[in-house]
Amino acid sequence: MRQHYTFLFSLFFVVFVSLHTPAKAQAVDTKDSLALVNLFKSTNGKGWNHKKNWLTSPVSTWYGVTLTGNRVTKIILAYNNLSGILPATIVNLDHLQYLDLSNNSLSGSIPADIDKLSDLREVYLSSNQLTGSIPASISKMANLQRLYLDFNQLTGNIPNDIGNCTQLTQLQLESNELTGIIPASVNKLTNLLGLYLNFNQLSGTIPNLGNQPALLNLYLDHNQLTGEIPYSFGNLKNLVIVNLSYNQLKQSSDLNFPMADPKKFGYGNISFNHNNFDGLEFIANKFPQVIYAPQAIIPLHQHGNTLNVNAGGTLSNNTYYWYKVGTKGSITIKGDSTFTPTANGRYYVKVTNAIATKLTLVSDTIKFTMCNLIASSKMTNTLNMEAARRGFQVFPNPASNMITVKTNGVANIIVTNAAGTIILRKDITNNSSINVSAFPNGVYFVQNKTTQEVQRILVQH
Repeated sequence: MRQHYTFLFSLFFVVFVSLHTPAKAQAVDTKDSLALVNLFKSTNGKGWNHKKNWLTSPVSTWYGVTLTGNRVTKIILAYNNLSGILPATIVNLDHLQYLDLSNNSLSGSIPADIDKLSDLREVYLSSNQLTGSIPASISKMANLQRLYLDFNQLTGNIPNDIGNCTQLTQLQLESNELTGIIPASVNKLTNLLGLYLNFNQLSGTIPNLGNQPALLNLYLDHNQLTGEIPYSFGNLKNLVIVNLSYNQLKQSSDLNFPMADPKKFGYGNISFNHNNFDGLEFIANKFPQVIYAPQAIIPLHQHGNTLNVNAGGTLSNNTYYWYKVGTKGSITIKGDSTFTPTANGRYYVKVTNAIATKLTLVSDTIKFTMCNLIASSKMTNTLNMEAARRGFQVFPNPASNMITVKTNGVANIIVTNAAGTIILRKDITNNSSINVSAFPNGVYFVQNKTTQEVQRILVQH
C-alpha cells in the first residue's frame, strides 16, 4: 500500500510541476509525463546508473530525455541498467522520433501496437532480453529508418509486410531465434544500406534482392537457407561485405554472385555451404577476398564396379585423390571423376581444382563391393573385351556431339549419368547414333538392357 501511495505521489508531482512550470519552460504534455513515469517504474528506475532529475524536477531536465516544444521526441537510456519490462504505455509518446534503450536487461515483449509511435524514425533495442515475436504492426511505421532488435531472444517470423517500411536504411535482427522465410517484401526496401539477419533459424530460399542498389552490408550467415544465390544479386554493385556462410546454399552458376567492383569489395564468405567447384572457379578468379572453404561433404556413388563423384567445375581443372580406408597413399586421377577399384573395401575421394585452389572437396565414405558380373582386377579391360566379343560398341570415347552405338540385333539402350539417373532410353537394331551435345561434361554409362552389357563414356565439349 505504501508503494501505491508513493507511485500516486510521483504522478501528482510530475503533473503538478509540468502544469506550474514558468513560461520559459513550456509545460510538458501530461500524457508524455505519465508515460515516462511508467517507464521509470517498470524498468527499476531506482537501480539505473544515471537518473538525474527523474521524478524530482521538470521533465525537460530528466537525464536522457529531449523535448521539442512540450512533447518528448527523444529518449536515450542505453547502457543504463534498465531491467524489467517495456511498459505498454510507451506507445503514448506519439511524438517520439528516437528511442535508444539498447544494452540493458529489458525483458518481456515489444508492445503489439508499437505502430502508434508513428513519428518514430530510429529504434535501438539491441542487446536486451526481449522475447515474443516482432509485432506485425511495425510494418505500418512508414517513417522508420533504423530498426535495431539484434541480440535478443525474439521468436516467430519476420513480418511479411516489413517491406512497407520503405524508409528503412538499417534492418538489424541478427542473433535472435527467428524462424520462417525471409519475406519477399524485403525487396521493396530500396533505401537499405545494411541488412543483418544472421544467427537465426531462417529457412527457405533467399528472395530477390535486386532493388537495393545502395546496399553495402549483407549478413545472412548462420541460418538454414537453401537453394541458389539469386540471379538478382548481380544488381548489388555497391556491396562491400556479404556473408552467406553456414547455410545449405549451392552455387551452380557464375552469374549468381554480386557483381560488385572487385576494387571496392571488401569481404565475402560463402563457406560451410553445399557448393562444389561450379561457380567457385568464377568467384575464386574474380573475388580472391571471398572465403569459400570448406564446403559440405559431397556424395560418392557406385555404378557397377566403378566409383564416381560430381565435384563440379571444369573437369580438366580437377584432380581426384582416391583413398582406400586402412591403406597408405592414394591413387591420383586428373580430369576424370571415375575410379575403378581392384578390391572390395571402404573408399573416399578428395578433389582439388586448379582455379579454386583454397578448397578441397571431400566425399563421404562408402563400402565398395565388386559386382559378380565382373570380378577381375582388370575389370575395365575385361568389360570392353567382352563387349567387343558380343558386338556391343560405343564410340568415339571421349565424345563431344554424337556417339554411335553398335549391337548384335535388336537392343534396348539406356544412358545414365554418374549419379545413376536415366538420361535417355532408345530401342535400336544393330546400330544407331545418339546426340550428346546437350549433355553436361562428365561421365555417362551406356547400357544394353537386353544383354546387361555396359560401356562407360566421357563427354567433353
